[in-house]
Amino acid sequence: MTPVDAIKAFLRDDLCRNGHGCLYTAAQLAKAATDGGAPITDADVHDAIRRAGGITLKYRGGNSNVKITFDDPNRSATLQCIDTNVFSFNTEAAVQNGLAEWFRRNGWLVRQEVPDSDHVIQSIAERRTVDHLPPSSQSRSTQCRDLMAHAPQSPITTFHIVEVKGLTQLEADFYETFGQVFPIDDPAVTRGWTNNKVPKHGRCLKYATQFRTAWSIDDSKPLITLVVMVPDFPPIHFDPRSFHDGPTLYYPRQASMFSHFLGQRNLPDDHVFARLLRHLRDRYGLFDMVAGTSGLGFRFWGYQGLNWVRDFATNRAVDLRARAEL
Repeated sequence: MTPVDAIKAFLRDDLCRNGHGCLYTAAQLAKAATDGGAPITDADVHDAIRRAGGITLKYRGGNSNVKITFDDPNRSATLQCIDTNVFSFNTEAAVQNGLAEWFRRNGWLVRQEVPDSDHVIQSIAERRTVDHLPPSSQSRSTQCRDLMAHAPQSPITTFHIVEVKGLTQLEADFYETFGQVFPIDDPAVTRGWTNNKVPKHGRCLKYATQFRTAWSIDDSKPLITLVVMVPDFPPIHFDPRSFHDGPTLYYPRQASMFSHFLGQRNLPDDHVFARLLRHLRDRYGLFDMVAGTSGLGFRFWGYQGLNWVRDFATNRAVDLRARAEL
């Protein structure tokens, strides 16, 4: 058995036990290879995986209450190097966990899988923090928001509500994420996207508006930022010491269209994402939200690792210390 085969066996077992949201260190993978009968050092893990062309696991399931199996697979997860010695799958759960760690490293309070229940949302509005919430829900659910975060030294003006999307082969899955952020009730917008799930609920905007109203009473001028986050990992052969210079792999068209839309104020083509952006501009004041002038903000980000998140509007790293990146 080669080191990569041993690591792959370890990852299969881990996905069956724990889902697909873990971050792995080089030391963990080296130990897994060694325990599997193929000794390897921590320093050689990345090179071994790179020479093998990466590690991709095909599986089925992985949604809420759906156990992962490797029979009749319809999905795939590829292990990527996201730092000099940290590896991650390109799944939604893995990106969510990595993003939470990125926020924490920047000094933010984070809660994942925040329930949609009225009393939880009301408690956040009243306390202006997520610190009182449990660390995470017991299980992933479609009735939860993926992540909420804020800086404790400025909990009102730095509040973020994030919806995460992992690698998907279906554009419809990606646009569903926007429908969780913004209410979408115009079938003309979603033509070619979905036939059965209009309108979309847009709970994130509802909650952000509720927080802005509650927190504006004392003239604190809150800014609640809505974020759509997608994996933006570099190629497996890329040097991890400069990983943030790599190109986006999974949503390059959408990232480019978003940047051009902000610069040109319009996109004339009939692609579903162009129609979606025009809808957000006309219905919800997208440009004002990107500028953060209305108390509500919007960002479209790409997650590349624990030290780098890319803002597709500027093609630059996100600085969490700034009140707005534009």
